[in-house]
Amino acid sequence: MKQVTITDAKKGYDQNVRDTNPKRIALTESHAMLAGLLGREPVGRVLDAPCGRGALAAQLQRMGFAVSCCDIDPGVFEAEGLALTVANLNRDKLRYNDGTFDYIVCSGGLHRLSNLDHAMSEFARCLKPQGKLFISLPNYGSLWRRLAFLLLGSFGRDVDRPTFTQTTSDAEARFRRNLTFTQLDHYLQKHGFKKVDVFKSRPETLNLLLFPLYLAIRFITFLCGSRLRAEYNVGRANSRTILLGSYQVYVRACRAYAGPDL
Repeated sequence: MKQVTITDAKKGYDQNVRDTNPKRIALTESHAMLAGLLGREPVGRVLDAPCGRGALAAQLQRMGFAVSCCDIDPGVFEAEGLALTVANLNRDKLRYNDGTFDYIVCSGGLHRLSNLDHAMSEFARCLKPQGKLFISLPNYGSLWRRLAFLLLGSFGRDVDRPTFTQTTSDAEARFRRNLTFTQLDHYLQKHGFKKVDVFKSRPETLNLLLFPLYLAIRFITFLCGSRLRAEYNVGRANSRTILLGSYQVYVRACRAYAGPDL
């Protein structure tokens, strides 16, 4: 796992975008990190799905990428000069040919999906061989989130009481769940994303104060034995990047390419 500072990730990122339309649905940091990570890649075709209002898509277009947008709710889309494809990632086949995109970016969207199997299958289909998927999602595996659930019975208000108002009548647009990185990693591996890198922007202060608990958790899980650790993917679930990570976790997954049939 790798750590990328928020300063590094923002290189090449337009800081003035926060004052322009369309406004973000996701956190400013999330868009900055994803745009920063994509800014390190050669310019190519990008699918932003789900794109929300289109703020990240508009920024990527300014950075020189050819951007396509996809979302379940056309009523919230605000990005001028960009076309929107309306689709439900839980069940629809996306209207793109196989191997269309160099990159797919998903900012704070996967924990809003009930059928990740279908979405990951479509992402893998639409990506070129060795194409890359960039993801941000809430870090539900962090120490402070785990303690919040222990003490309050909740991982956060973003799932219990989401505040963003959807305009579509499709009930699946209002779905939320606590999607952990290890759950996401399972779906990525299942659908052929073999090289998965995890990034964090900065540690939360509270997590640093909980560092002794982090050490205790690592020690106790070490005593559980290698078979149990492998079964529950403990190496990643209890990694420093996740346990002591920030509010968001950032993932870059590369689609595996086996080469042409001989």
